[in-house]
Amino acid sequence: MKNLIPVCHRSLFAALLLVAACPGFAEFAYLRSDGEYWQIWRSGALDKNHSRWTRSPRDKRALQFDVAGPRILFRDHQGALYAVGTRTAKTEEEQIPNREQIKDFDFDSDRGMLLSSYAPNAMDNIRIWWKAPGDPARRLVVSDSHLNEMPRWVDRERFVYVHTRAGKSDFRMGSIADKRRDLLIDHTSLNVQDPAVHPSGSSAVFSGRREANTDLWIYTFDTGNAALLYAGPGLDAEPSWSADGRWVLFATWDGSHFRIARIRSDGSEMTYLTEPGMDCRSPVSLDAEGGDPGRENQEE
Repeated sequence: MKNLIPVCHRSLFAALLLVAACPGFAEFAYLRSDGEYWQIWRSGALDKNHSRWTRSPRDKRALQFDVAGPRILFRDHQGALYAVGTRTAKTEEEQIPNREQIKDFDFDSDRGMLLSSYAPNAMDNIRIWWKAPGDPARRLVVSDSHLNEMPRWVDRERFVYVHTRAGKSDFRMGSIADKRRDLLIDHTSLNVQDPAVHPSGSSAVFSGRREANTDLWIYTFDTGNAALLYAGPGLDAEPSWSADGRWVLFATWDGSHFRIARIRSDGSEMTYLTEPGMDCRSPVSLDAEGGDPGRENQEE
């Protein structure tokens, strides 16, 4: 079984830094409840110029940024996939055809799309599919009769995912090249949710529940170690990386609402990015390798 490190050692994360000196990320998007639906909002990293981006009558879930678009991919509350461009003068949501109800997904323009979806008439059976770039067909890559969710690319062949059975969640690695599935962390150590792979593919940050605490952890693939990154007073969830790999964005419970925060990959400089008094979830950086994708054409 892999090792759990009880505290965060800064030396563990030195290899994660892709750029020695970088101001961080310029812009991010996130979900905010308007009292009826979850809509996409966007803001600069530390300014307070938050603006509502979408207004459609559907809940948004599982934001993913496609640098090549540039666009944001998401699913709605009925499991349909959509995309919205980040530089269009007006927000227009484009539905992406798919036959099954999507629970979660990951997308990369070079590697294609990983989809976790409900099997027909079986809400307790979630499978993982792979769609190669430019290929309308899809291939089943994880098919056991349990919950297989949150697939995330590691490199061109490997991916990680969460396997849940009887309420207990393992962290596993699979490959599109073969049927091998490796157990990384089992539920006796941590119940894993919301993995997000570092841009270098060297590690993954995730939300880990141990006893009554749900905190942020980092798992390093070459050592097999999991280290505590941040333990807030409430639930810390839905992490994602900045494009330069130096920051983790996440949703954290402040006692009454979920707020978006960021923290450095060495566990320092935790900062709230949204104000108290509103529920905000699922943050994602809109930068390409630390650059600013531009905000001049956002919807007013």
